[in-house]
Amino acid sequence: MELPFVVGAVLAVILFRTLVKRLLYPRPIPGIPYDAKSAQRITGDVPAIAATYKECTELALPLGRRSLKYGSPVHQVFMRPFSKPFVMINDLREATDLLLRRNKEFDKSMSLGVWQTFIPHSTIAQKTTPQWKAQRKTWQDTMHPDFLRRVVAKHIYTAAQDLTRLWEARNSKSSGLPVDVSGDFSYAAFDAIWTATFGEQLDLANAQMQMVESGKEIQTKGLDMHSTVQYINELANSWRSSYFPALTRWRIRRSAEFRNYIQKVLNGSSDGEEHDTCAMDLILRRSMLAAQKAGKPVPDPTKDQNMRDELLLFIYAGHDTTSTTLQWFVKFMTNYPEAQSKLRSALRAAFPGDGLPDVEQLIAKDVPYLSATIEETLRLAATIAEELRSPSSRAALEKSGGVDWSLKPSAQDLDKFAPERWLKANEEGDQVFDGAAMPQLAFAGGNRGCFGRRLAMMELRIMIVLVVMRFKFLPVPPELNSFQVNEQLLRPPQQCFVKLEAA
Repeated sequence: MELPFVVGAVLAVILFRTLVKRLLYPRPIPGIPYDAKSAQRITGDVPAIAATYKECTELALPLGRRSLKYGSPVHQVFMRPFSKPFVMINDLREATDLLLRRNKEFDKSMSLGVWQTFIPHSTIAQKTTPQWKAQRKTWQDTMHPDFLRRVVAKHIYTAAQDLTRLWEARNSKSSGLPVDVSGDFSYAAFDAIWTATFGEQLDLANAQMQMVESGKEIQTKGLDMHSTVQYINELANSWRSSYFPALTRWRIRRSAEFRNYIQKVLNGSSDGEEHDTCAMDLILRRSMLAAQKAGKPVPDPTKDQNMRDELLLFIYAGHDTTSTTLQWFVKFMTNYPEAQSKLRSALRAAFPGDGLPDVEQLIAKDVPYLSATIEETLRLAATIAEELRSPSSRAALEKSGGVDWSLKPSAQDLDKFAPERWLKANEEGDQVFDGAAMPQLAFAGGNRGCFGRRLAMMELRIMIVLVVMRFKFLPVPPELNSFQVNEQLLRPPQQCFVKLEAA
């Protein structure tokens, strides 16, 4: 009697252990490298990733370096129990191929991430469905070149002018020492996107200038609204460093702070009074026309979850991406003075005279070195055997002439800031911008590519022209010149100090 009981107990333990391992422990995909120790933990790679983030405050670089460790451009990461591994592809050509030519095979992941947690009804958080296409179509006119030129450009230009005045005030009080401008780009970009969205000015940069000149703290609606929107970065950090991200996300979405964040942004907005003078005018008019055409009730923007989440995405992505890119831009200008000098000379030649170009001149003029500098700034944020590549990747290479981008002169010394890699001579011998010099995934690609690319490029163009024509960026001490990242939703530098001199 005892022997069958013992045998049964042993079998039950073995069965239980097998079930636990099958359900809770990571199940690696055969043939793809992974960390063997992580595969023996229920939490998988999460402890190592959380520890890495706390140590170096970014995830992208350490995860990318795993490919070097494994000697493979493809590896897998175990992010949570009860789920399949994440497959990381660290090869630019294959990643481009997936985005541009294989989007029917690989749709948007619905794994619970930042956007699915905070704005689940926005297009960035949805799969590519007819509803997704209809929602994006509602907003597409906000990125139309005519709307950007007629409505948005002037607000960006005003914000850029305010930024230069703020820097003049900071410089006058600096006694020749470097100043921290990491928040200034965020204020200027938020000023621009808020006014373009709601037709209402927040004057964030001007408020900062008043504080610099008076030495006193002030509080305005604009500063309060800016800190409210930045709350999303705090939320991202809280779950990213968590051992149990799903539980953390669940807790965040049910917190009073999160509900207040959503409502505060919506309450802080106001509708433009004139026809199509801001993005919300345009969206509300399109929504009304679409509802009337379909014979449906006109949606209430305060209760429409799709419109609410898309609006939050528009505001956040429309300013924080630009702010982060501009922070890196001034660091590159500081550390690559030759490129800075070439850019300023190109701008002086394109816009002669003592003053700054007006907004119409600025957006109409083709300046190849300016376009190259912007592209190189966006770029700085592996080649495998040809027979291992996907058929669509090989077909695209053959169609392009059979020369892999990594073998081109433009692809050499990729760790250096070199706008020249984006230039080529035309038939007349003039240098022109070559956007196809090498693959560029700053805005992703395919039908899921960045919706706001035109807006971002316009913001970068206007702000870069004004600050470079107004200031020289002088060297700063090494202790203020770290290139370490402070990864949140995006990857801003930990330090963004500049030493300014009138240009």
